[in-house]
Amino acid sequence: MSVQVKEPDNVKQVAANISRNIGDSYTMVDWQQANQPLFSALALERRMGLFIIGLIIAIATLNITTMLILVVVERRRDIAVLSALGATRSGVMLVFIIEGAVVGALGAIAGVVTGFVVCLIGNHYKIVSLPADVYSISNVPLVPGAREMVVAALIAFALSVLATIYPARAASRMRPVETLRDS
Repeated sequence: MSVQVKEPDNVKQVAANISRNIGDSYTMVDWQQANQPLFSALALERRMGLFIIGLIIAIATLNITTMLILVVVERRRDIAVLSALGATRSGVMLVFIIEGAVVGALGAIAGVVTGFVVCLIGNHYKIVSLPADVYSISNVPLVPGAREMVVAALIAFALSVLATIYPARAASRMRPVETLRDS
């Protein structure tokens, strides 16, 4: 015998209610227990996905660092003029840290919005479909959690700000007299 529930996430509560009403003479297997191998495989896939995302974030962090190093090299003369006019080392550093923070914030927001839209499109078109004869569910829903999105955005932002420290320090250490003389 099988029972369908309106809310699949409430299956444990429904099973407990049924078990209380009919007693212990029957064994119940809910959809989560029946699909445990699938969920184990998805958990492994999720861990690998997080590893790959970590690599992508590391590469993005290196790209931000490289971009800001190039900005420092391109703006050597401007930095030297600012220093000659009295800008402090911390002031010069702050300019580059703010630039990196803006790039990081825009990237984090764009990433969260893109990820959310991809999840919505994936759910609409059911891109993660499963064979109905093997599993009791036809597709795996993509559930974008607000907490995960905020954590991902904050990590991306923090890493982009950290990536600005080396180029910002390099910019603040420039000697204005030598730079202006060489250009």
